[in-house]
Amino acid sequence: MFNELPSSAISLWYTLMGMNNASRWKRQFNAPNAIVGQLAGLSRQGILDARNILIEHGLISCEQGKKGKTPAYEIHSLAKATDTSVDTPLDASLDPSADQHLNILKHKEKQERRQEETAHAHLLEIYETNIGKLPLDKLAVQPIC
Repeated sequence: MFNELPSSAISLWYTLMGMNNASRWKRQFNAPNAIVGQLAGLSRQGILDARNILIEHGLISCEQGKKGKTPAYEIHSLAKATDTSVDTPLDASLDPSADQHLNILKHKEKQERRQEETAHAHLLEIYETNIGKLPLDKLAVQPIC
């Protein structure tokens, strides 16, 4: 969305993302050209051209393979990739809402914690009213084995 790319580069991008996902998101992963070409629907030259476009846009890094060795790719985070040719008002609007969402979650966690503390205090009060004071050593939390 933020980078105008030809369909070959987009196809390669999604193919590499899928392969990286299959490798459990390693920082650097190998991808044989034969498999990349088959999955992306690109010829050898198409892979090389699309790869160069993705490298130019700062979306990937690639150590080209030598005979008998597959190319090693690294996918760069889109959050860190910058493209000065595109206005990104959408980015600016996402950040505050993300922060707001996190603040709401933190606020809810604090409320739940306070409710639990109040409930525990209430239970302790009922116990002490009906049974008696708990000895201090009983108030310490004992680990459950």
